[in-house]
Amino acid sequence: MKLNNNQLLANAIKAHQEGNLDEAEKLYQQILRTEPKQVDANHNLGLILSSKNKTKEALVLFKIATEINPEIEQFWVSYISIFIKENKLDEAEKISRETLNLKPNFFKVHFYLGLILNNLKRLEEAKESYKKAIELKPDYAEAYFNLANVLMDYNKLQEAEVNYKKAIELKKDFAECYNGMGKLLAKLDKLEEAEIKYKKAIELKPNYSEAFNNLATVLQNNAKLEEAEEIYKKALELKPDFIEAQENFKTLLKFKKLSLKIKEEKKKYKNKLHVDTGLSSNLFISDRTVEAELIKSLYEIRTKDLNQTKGVFFGNGKHSLNFNLFEEVSKKKYSIIKKVEEDLTVIMKKAVKSEIFIIDSFFNILNNGGGSNFHTHLSKFDKINKLVKQKYSLTYYLTIGDQNCSKPGILKLKNPDKEILPSKGMIMIFQADRSHSAIYNGKEDRIMIGVNFYSLI
Repeated sequence: MKLNNNQLLANAIKAHQEGNLDEAEKLYQQILRTEPKQVDANHNLGLILSSKNKTKEALVLFKIATEINPEIEQFWVSYISIFIKENKLDEAEKISRETLNLKPNFFKVHFYLGLILNNLKRLEEAKESYKKAIELKPDYAEAYFNLANVLMDYNKLQEAEVNYKKAIELKKDFAECYNGMGKLLAKLDKLEEAEIKYKKAIELKPNYSEAFNNLATVLQNNAKLEEAEEIYKKALELKPDFIEAQENFKTLLKFKKLSLKIKEEKKKYKNKLHVDTGLSSNLFISDRTVEAELIKSLYEIRTKDLNQTKGVFFGNGKHSLNFNLFEEVSKKKYSIIKKVEEDLTVIMKKAVKSEIFIIDSFFNILNNGGGSNFHTHLSKFDKINKLVKQKYSLTYYLTIGDQNCSKPGILKLKNPDKEILPSKGMIMIFQADRSHSAIYNGKEDRIMIGVNFYSLI
């Protein structure tokens, strides 16, 4: 017996719900051949095609669904989601706003507009969209969660905490929200409490690689290095290409090596009452000739935009992909960088009168409008392990760019306050807990190598 379209639709929806997408797709297409304006078949087939990354075909179907029945909010959400998936955020914003002009009470569209604005880094507008979604739907746990994340970006931690707690109250098994609470508590240096939240997130979602990585970071900062090592391994087992976890794991191994080196060095001096180490003044200045080959090499190494450096750097320019410049560049291809490491090591030892251990090495290329906010190079690990006075930062200026501009890249240091206009080849070493910044708006590139290191005694 030949089935009518209503029966075909029921069978298609059943196959769709059971995950038999090929069968559901075939049935939806059969319906549309005789009834091209069947709204559910258009929308549901669009969902299937979207899941198979056939985005162009899905877009056509979602658009038809919204035209047939613009009263169904989910049709608009599916349509907007495709543009978000394709990273066509301007188009997604345009459609969202057009939808809300017609249907201002579509709370999910307000929520998705918040997602779009968040991705466009328009955080204040994103915050208002999430608040509007909550106003229309007070039990919208995901909107509270996303609002809390935006507030975290603003460093409004108390407000963020209120919204995380509300999201968890509404959705007890909200693993991502427990992870967010963990981040908040870690930011407040409440490491034991953060550890509890991350473990709860993992309990709810055992394959949650991000929560494993965050838990390991908290354990690492709390000097629980062996436990952190096992957790990082689990994060990477779940997600082998997890770059942040890979970099954090490398840092952990360096911290373990540092701890061992400090113990070994202290044994040599255990019978001495006083060892004169550290900087003789609050700033050590030296210099080194800059080779053209060195500058050429840095331009060949892969970088990331300054805006991808989590708030310290901003504007136009590039930053090395990670903080392992001396370790990860090919020593054979870039022997000049190995030479720089050797020369700077001699200078660092002289400056602090001690054997040293390099924890970070990187470089920046600042263009017009690039710079750094005031920041220090201390970590929670340094504070907990009482290494603050043994940690130092070095800057080595390879090119100084255009110094006739209004912001020529002056290094501004605090406690005590000091401003220094670098010269080519200049090397400066100062305590890592000393806040500093620089802003540059010249026409030529300004390049520097940075190193963070410890004196071993």
